[in-house]
Amino acid sequence: MPELATHSEQPNTLAAHAAAQPVFPTNDRLDELCRFLSPTPFVQENVTHTFTPGLYTRTALAFAGDVVVSKIHKTENPWVLLKGVAKVRNDQGEWFRVEAPHFGVTKPGTQRVIVVEEDITWLTFHATEETDLDKIEALVIQPHDPGLPSGDGRAGAALQGAH
Repeated sequence: MPELATHSEQPNTLAAHAAAQPVFPTNDRLDELCRFLSPTPFVQENVTHTFTPGLYTRTALAFAGDVVVSKIHKTENPWVLLKGVAKVRNDQGEWFRVEAPHFGVTKPGTQRVIVVEEDITWLTFHATEETDLDKIEALVIQPHDPGLPSGDGRAGAALQGAH
């Protein structure tokens, strides 16, 4: 019986995948946008967390008129726009419009700007057995402080939005 090919260069856990990533460059213009939006931080009550065996699902709600700057992603993961319409700026500075239902894949190093046209429900999925949100964030998000006035290190990495 032939042996199955393996890809030893591919990490097989979220932690290994995250550890294999370089430090991605930051964007001064996006940091400036975060500072501009900082008086109205993204409401964490609009985020829910679901844990199933081997999978963490994050569901975020945002509302028409919101502008959201995402964190810098260290890992590759799928995402789904389940509801709504938004304009999204990719890492090349290009804008595209997404309408639900829409499936996408986040690549390592991604940081998005999302302008919500119609209320959205955005889901992200991460293959992990971990259930501690701080540990998951440490695995999938690059630490970065865009210089928000709050002085809270975690706020510097938090999603920002405006109503």
